[in-house]
Amino acid sequence: MDESREQKREGDRGQKLQKKVKRDREIEYAVDETMALLRS
Repeated sequence: MDESREQKREGDRGQKLQKKVKRDREIEYAVDETMALLRS
């Protein structure tokens, strides 16, 4: 029982990390777009 709870916690942590990475990528992409607009 405790083991499955540990696994769920690990899974939750992984999902949160994926969401953060995705958001960071979206921000990076937005910054790149802005820089491209400023350069042109």
